[in-house]
Amino acid sequence: MTPLGPTAPPLAHPAMAFGFMVVANACAFGPVSGAHMNPAVTLAALLYGQLDALPALGYVLAQMLGATLGFGALQATSPSAATLPPVGVTQPGPGVSALAAVLVEAVLTGTLALALCGVWATHDATRPDPSVPIKLGLVVAGLVYAGGYATGASINPARSFGPALLQGTWDYQWVYWVGPLGGAALATLAHRYVLLPRARRLPDRDDVALPLNDKTEP
Repeated sequence: MTPLGPTAPPLAHPAMAFGFMVVANACAFGPVSGAHMNPAVTLAALLYGQLDALPALGYVLAQMLGATLGFGALQATSPSAATLPPVGVTQPGPGVSALAAVLVEAVLTGTLALALCGVWATHDATRPDPSVPIKLGLVVAGLVYAGGYATGASINPARSFGPALLQGTWDYQWVYWVGPLGGAALATLAHRYVLLPRARRLPDRDDVALPLNDKTEP
């Protein structure tokens, strides 16, 4: 999240915009490719066993190309003064160190990865959940709202790469690869090898009689 002008808009604006675009793209392209749109999501899918290595590489290259072309289109259709460097380039906010930015991006992207792992773990191809795009859109909107002022809430290395390439601004580019990819990897591995096995050991709620209160009948 970066403004197209000298002042930043209220966080609700980009949060809603990013969330709605996730919903739209997930509805449009989810049945075709999974609508990753994000190298961190693709890495999570690879580590979770949802995607093989070669298609994952193709996804990442396509995402980087798409981000570059998308920002190029934005530059071509916006007033020149609105796209002067570093507009569009994700950078840590005032007073936020590079290390702190890495940690923020890792936490934000790890949260997104955990949400996706929950979707993958419960996915039934014969009975797809039509609410998944809305749920993921709300997650992304919340993450942008939470981290926008600290780091721009990229949570997507490709989104940071495209503007950096076209604006020639690379100062903090590594932050937006190390943080999101590291956070996504750690969260995905934790879900697959720690959280998911434990959940499968728990009894099904339908098989357990839960008391309505803690009092016993005389």
